[in-house]
Amino acid sequence: MSERRRIGTDQTAPRSPQDLRDLLVEARHLQAYEMKRSVDHVLRVAEVCELERIGQRMRKRAGGEGRRRPNGASEATRQAYLARGSQMMARYRREAEIGPAGDLDALDAVAWLFAHKPVIKDATWRGYKIDIRSWLEHHRPHGFAEAIDRLASEPQLGRHGKQRPCRLPPERLDVLTRRLTDIGTDEASWLKSWLIAGVTTGLSPVEWRMATLARRGSEIWLDVNMVNARGVPIVCRSLGIGGLNAETRRTIVHMVERCSDVGKPGTWHTRQSGLAGLLREVCRQFDPAERRDYTLHSLRDQFIANMLAVAPPENVAALVGEVVSTEQRRGYGRGRLAWSQSDIVDVPRVDKKLLLHMKRRLNWCERRKDIEYRSGRRKLARTGLAEGVGDKMPPDDRD
Repeated sequence: MSERRRIGTDQTAPRSPQDLRDLLVEARHLQAYEMKRSVDHVLRVAEVCELERIGQRMRKRAGGEGRRRPNGASEATRQAYLARGSQMMARYRREAEIGPAGDLDALDAVAWLFAHKPVIKDATWRGYKIDIRSWLEHHRPHGFAEAIDRLASEPQLGRHGKQRPCRLPPERLDVLTRRLTDIGTDEASWLKSWLIAGVTTGLSPVEWRMATLARRGSEIWLDVNMVNARGVPIVCRSLGIGGLNAETRRTIVHMVERCSDVGKPGTWHTRQSGLAGLLREVCRQFDPAERRDYTLHSLRDQFIANMLAVAPPENVAALVGEVVSTEQRRGYGRGRLAWSQSDIVDVPRVDKKLLLHMKRRLNWCERRKDIEYRSGRRKLARTGLAEGVGDKMPPDDRD
């Protein structure tokens, strides 16, 4: 029998156009099924690979057999950190007039390092912190544990601090709170609490997410927390709110409770963005000649300006978590940014330990100016700290 005859008599061969169409539909279904099987197989393989990677990371964190680099760095890298830290501490000894055999204070060394922060790049600053931390952990001088915590407790501002401050007068704040009361929504109530608590405490928007309340002795403290590089929460700074107005204190407590309910990062940023948008919408209702682009960070700017009008610089630095430089103080004083002293009725209490640290930082900032003046560099430049390390090195500061 010929090949053509055998094909014609095969029961699976199409005998009409309808049979051909049915066979084509069946082939398409079969192709889709095979594609689905292939996709399922790829997903199963990807899931197994991802589980293996997660398991490897967990074994490394737990100190399993596959771990080769303790603390995330090789031995050569740790020795490099230690060598640069030794160079930096040698410069600190020289500027602090401490002999090679003299005992040094770790907290004072950290204050010395913070005095250089405004004149170095962010990437360089991160490297210097690692170098100094390595040196402190290796040599363990007096007060090294508290110095390491202080080195990690930097304020989380959420934006660059060089933007020009915007004045928020008390009468404008009253108008904003009344309009939010008229709106009557839950979001408007939250924003109203944020305005009052923010201008009273000076917390940046990102700091509210981890703020907590604690009673130590007879004082109620607002603790500004952060998570260090090892995932351990530490207290960045504390503000005593027990002596504030009762209504203001209740507002701050309500604000902390609200923020703790949305502790997840994704949820928090969504709510913060919504409140910032509501603030913009309320500000657009003002007359165009009096309109100002207020943000949630404007509350911190107003708090700093108010505190500079009624408190010394070291107290302000302890309240906001950073040293306000002379140039920044001129900016906050420009155009009468601060309220009148009769309107500034709520001033939080300062943490004494942080106040001592800020005094040291301010002292080193003034000493750095004298060193720059003596060496002929009247204008501060972006310079490195360790000799031969970091950015372009300045001349030797020795007389």
